[in-house]
Amino acid sequence: MNAINKQLCYLCLVCSSLLAPVTASADELGERRAIYDTVTRDLQNADFAHLEALAEQYRANQERSPSGVWKLSALDAGVRSMFDPAIRDPAYWAYLDDYIGDWLKQYPKSPTAHLARASMLIHQAWSYRGTGPTESVKEEDWQPFNEHIERARVALEQSKQFAARDPQWYVTMAVVAKSQYWPDERFKEMLDEALTRYPDYYPIYYAAVDYYSPKWNGSADAIERFAMDAMQRTRDSEGSGLYARLYWHAAQIQFDDRLTKDSRINWTVMKKGIDDVLERYPDQWNINNFARISCSAEDKSKAHELLQRIDSPIEQAWGDLDEHSRCQRWATAAEPVAAR
Repeated sequence: MNAINKQLCYLCLVCSSLLAPVTASADELGERRAIYDTVTRDLQNADFAHLEALAEQYRANQERSPSGVWKLSALDAGVRSMFDPAIRDPAYWAYLDDYIGDWLKQYPKSPTAHLARASMLIHQAWSYRGTGPTESVKEEDWQPFNEHIERARVALEQSKQFAARDPQWYVTMAVVAKSQYWPDERFKEMLDEALTRYPDYYPIYYAAVDYYSPKWNGSADAIERFAMDAMQRTRDSEGSGLYARLYWHAAQIQFDDRLTKDSRINWTVMKKGIDDVLERYPDQWNINNFARISCSAEDKSKAHELLQRIDSPIEQAWGDLDEHSRCQRWATAAEPVAAR
């Protein structure tokens, strides 16, 4: 093992569990874990040839997981796992920069390697900013944060000619746009280009929801407008499904259990979207998540319908299994008889 790989192990870029054999799985989380483990083991071993072949396969074939998401997004998650924004030590980021530099020497036009470098710069930027609210950031940390985000933007622009054949280029640029508070017109121009080239790549839509979310100076109204537009854009292929997927994402990053209270969601459209997703991808991961959302929305009928379709509750979908039990008790409880 060369010095860079030793340092990668020392810095805990990959955990010991990644040495376990990778096995294919028909369930969503098993599929994602298998891809993640393969990618991170390739990174640990600097097996760029295998990683490049896998990325090219996923780009060319647009392979999807059982829940309907592109496997390419799981590969990207594995690459991004190299970067820990909780570490500010310059030596840590210098080793990573050297490591990606070696990768780029071998594959100078690799979309995956160039996106890794941009993601590294973004994560390094966040190591200065931290994850707290704006007012918690120290004044002296804003400059290095902004400098690294700008370096990521420049790196993306310089590599666009060949790196943008990977849809993750647009997802990564959307992170830059959010971090730099791009004006709406500038963001829309980039987003329209992205969705014209890759209308079926969900992470681009999720990145737009992030940009339009209240925590980034957006609004619940902006998310609803975008969700409706995205649904119309993909109606021929997705029905109303993308609307449901976008509000599933919005619940995770912004609204949590107050989705139907704090957002502008149209629950009638949401239910149709849930049905459209499950018609194409009746995976247990999707069913569990939509059942939880239906309970949160206090739609007893929809929650009961979906709970009936669960083979076994998935803890990661519910947060904890007690939440599933509470939902099930509520959804199956008889309505009180009104007094006469």
